[in-house]
Amino acid sequence: MPLSLKSVALLKQTPRNTNGLVLNITPDSITQAFEGAVRAKMNYKGDEVNFLHDIRFHDLRHEATSRLAKLVPNIIELSRITDHKDVQMLKHYCHTEVEDLAKKLG
Repeated sequence: MPLSLKSVALLKQTPRNTNGLVLNITPDSITQAFEGAVRAKMNYKGDEVNFLHDIRFHDLRHEATSRLAKLVPNIIELSRITDHKDVQMLKHYCHTEVEDLAKKLG
């Protein structure tokens, strides 16, 4: 997966753990932290957050793919960035807004 030049520079400057990793975390710990943040937000009384009851960490991939599609309209390049192997799966993850398509048509 490609990284921006700025991201690469930041990673090179970041101290490593003794095992050579920047972060010593597991995929499960990321998911658990995300779920904890969602629960904390749902318990916060000053906000309307009803949509959060069924959000999952994996849903962020849909959001990121849709946002990246606006920056990288070439589907070949987009599939390389998102690591989708086939266009049908990329289509599943990429949610293009009708309004955006209408603007492109003029």
